[in-house]
Order: sequence, then structure tokens, then C-alpha cells
Amino acid sequence: MWLYANGFSDPYVKMYLLPDRRRLKKRKTSIKKNTLNPSYNEALVFDIPQDSMEHVNDELRTKS
Repeated sequence: MWLYANGFSDPYVKMYLLPDRRRLKKRKTSIKKNTLNPSYNEALVFDIPQDSMEHVNDELRTKS
């Protein structure tokens, strides 16, 4: 995690849906300012067909 000179960061989370090893859709949380211990009470909602559910993987990345 990258830190500012004050010792804090502005983290957020990105989530990707990965069917067939390519990124189909992505969502991002809000940025939590000046913290090293962010708390996310957010829903990342994706609209995908039911018949595609078996073939979809997810990937979460934390960013700052």
C-alpha cells in the first residue's frame, strides 16, 4: 500500500468479473481518505445472466 508523507493512504477496492480469463466487468468502492484501516460497507453489484454464473471468476484488488 502506498503511503503519503503523513503515514496514511487513500485506499479503495476494485472487483473484476473474469469469464474466460478476460475482464468482463469491473466495479470500485468509494475511496476512504487518510486511513490504513478502511472499512467498506458497500455492495458491488453485477448484472450477469444466470447461465453464465458457472463460468465467471472474480478478482479483488486493493489500491491506494
